[in-house]
Amino acid sequence: TPTFDPANVGGCPDEFEEGTDYEEGDKMSIIADGEDYGKIYKCKGWPYTGDCKSEAFSPLNSDKACGGEVCWPEAWTYEGGCTGTITPTGAPVFRSLPKWDKDKEGCPPEYVPNNSAYKPEDYVSIPKNDDNTYGVVWQCKNAMTAPWCQNEGYAPGTVNGGEAWEKVGHCDGTISPTVAPTVIPDDKPCQFKYKLDTTSDGEYI
Repeated sequence: TPTFDPANVGGCPDEFEEGTDYEEGDKMSIIADGEDYGKIYKCKGWPYTGDCKSEAFSPLNSDKACGGEVCWPEAWTYEGGCTGTITPTGAPVFRSLPKWDKDKEGCPPEYVPNNSAYKPEDYVSIPKNDDNTYGVVWQCKNAMTAPWCQNEGYAPGTVNGGEAWEKVGHCDGTISPTVAPTVIPDDKPCQFKYKLDTTSDGEYI
């Protein structure tokens, strides 16, 4: 069981919540019933990141289901003790990720599951707050992985996401649309890119 010196601890991050899309480096706390102090854990990197949201890998789970041992050390690293709460800051602090700008201000569009429009080198963001004003930016790797970028099973930040997407930085704010939608006039007919074959009677095949 992890131990710590209660005389030298800081505030606790948010407590563990099953189903949360934790990313590499995200921290949470576990405060056992009846205890005044909590314990801080940090989510490990790929390929273990996807397990961080699972109750089976929570430090609260005492089942010895991983080779006769508890499972949480496979997904989480124990960081130390804590007490109280961390004072909120004006914005999240991303210490290990560079700021993404790509000559623009704001975050790229939020990731949409099963989007067949994703192409190699497309950028998406995974919001870290409710209104997507702060987020983590991912880029679809290449032509070989593009079909996976379009598949929810390889979504950024999931256990398989690193095979299709590359984490490239963090962002803040939103990007305003730069190109207006193209409206086709009512009097302009649709144009086919191929020719329809017909029978000798003029019927389409």
